[in-house]
Amino acid sequence: MNKKNKFFIIILIFIVLFTLSVVSANENITEKIADDASKDVISDDIIVDSDNEFGDANLYEEYSDSNQIEVSIDNYKKSYKYGDTVKIKTTNNGVALKNKDIDLYLERKNGEVYPYWGTTNSNGVFNFKLNDIISGSYKVWGYVDLDHEFHIDNSIKITKIPVKIYTNKCTGSTASTTLKATVKSGGQLIDFGHVKFKINGKSYTAPIINGVAKKNIKLPNAKTYKYTVYPYDLNGKSSSSKVVVKQSIAKVTAKKCKTNVVNYATLKATVKKGNGDAIDQGSVKFKINGKTFKVKVKNGVAVKKIKLSKKNTYTYKARFVSKYYKSEVSNSKIVVNNVMFKKGKYVFGLTAKQYKKLKYAKEHRHGKRINLRIIAKTNQHYNYKKPIYSTKYIQKSKWVYKYKLASEDWWGEWGSEWENYNPKTPSGYTWCGSIYKSGDGWSKTYYKYKKKVTYTDSEEVIVGYTTKRLPVYACISSRFTHASFDPLNVIELRFIVNPFSDDAQSLRMPIYL
Repeated sequence: MNKKNKFFIIILIFIVLFTLSVVSANENITEKIADDASKDVISDDIIVDSDNEFGDANLYEEYSDSNQIEVSIDNYKKSYKYGDTVKIKTTNNGVALKNKDIDLYLERKNGEVYPYWGTTNSNGVFNFKLNDIISGSYKVWGYVDLDHEFHIDNSIKITKIPVKIYTNKCTGSTASTTLKATVKSGGQLIDFGHVKFKINGKSYTAPIINGVAKKNIKLPNAKTYKYTVYPYDLNGKSSSSKVVVKQSIAKVTAKKCKTNVVNYATLKATVKKGNGDAIDQGSVKFKINGKTFKVKVKNGVAVKKIKLSKKNTYTYKARFVSKYYKSEVSNSKIVVNNVMFKKGKYVFGLTAKQYKKLKYAKEHRHGKRINLRIIAKTNQHYNYKKPIYSTKYIQKSKWVYKYKLASEDWWGEWGSEWENYNPKTPSGYTWCGSIYKSGDGWSKTYYKYKKKVTYTDSEEVIVGYTTKRLPVYACISSRFTHASFDPLNVIELRFIVNPFSDDAQSLRMPIYL
């Protein structure tokens, strides 16, 4: 073989090898593209029911290679009336989905959503009635068994049905007034939809149940109001009437309370309607001892606890405050007594301050020095004789005196000088002596005169006695203050009548308890 033939053979082998490598690469690329394509299969798609003449009312639904769930409106039409039944049909690969939970939502443009829940029947159909929903256009979407979400393309339009509204004159009270309207369609009472009551500048929406719409409201004034009823999600004319509102009367009863100077005093009032039912609104104003407390009424009762630290009988007032009721003021009393402390057969009434002292002594009688002294009222009494005084007038006499300068002397280095005045005796007086006074370089002599005069004087004399039954007070004191002694066992009892008055007196020797 010559060199030229060898060259051509080498070239041919090279071309064959190159061709084989290109084909192999092309097959690898094709397989890779096929694998990638199989991985990129879209899991959501729009499934159109070609057998349904309203195919544009179908949904898109998540499915796998083995599931093709379809949801459609089986009785779809351009508009529905309030109260119509809508049928939702569900299938999987053409087979009806039986006993599946359906969560269906009708959504308005403003985002307001009306939910409907139920279960498909043996034909895979879920029926729901268009109740409790206002007219308008709604998107339809939901879930099958909470796993498969669906959206129906076309919206559902709900139209208003023609109705006639009937109203009558009614009565009410400021506490409670019920507005009422009867609604019919085609002469028959309807059991769906809503009406709107308009009265006193306010509007209230009420559902229609068994052909009747009711709304309970409160009106602040006793008078005759005009009210108008409008169809809310229905088609019809309004109807007007009047309501006569009478003033509601509440009965307030303030309760009597007994307490002591340590515990709380309870202001309490019950508030009831004319029929005896409890009122659960408004508040009660309690006024006592110059102070006012406002308390909310709960279940017909208003309660306020306060401290009254002085023994007394207090009168308090309770007034019910509400813009819907009128009531009269109720008065009652709170009797505040001292704290009763018993020692042996004696009972002491202690003030709040005294009680705190005694309580402190009881709590700290071990380990501390106690100095306890309390004057308290006991349960004992004493017949006290009080003297009766009378004024007695008596004629008395006395001497009165006058003094006059008789003479005076002066002396010094320059010599001396003397002068005599010879005073006259005052009329009615007699001379009774003289008085001499002197100083450095001088001396004076005074004549003393006297006269006897009479006058009327008065004095208080006892002419009798009155007997009073007075309470007996006791002086409670610890005679020993050392910690080793119990002050409550060494209390000294001393009977005293009127210990805070000027004529206080001790009647007995100390009694040791």
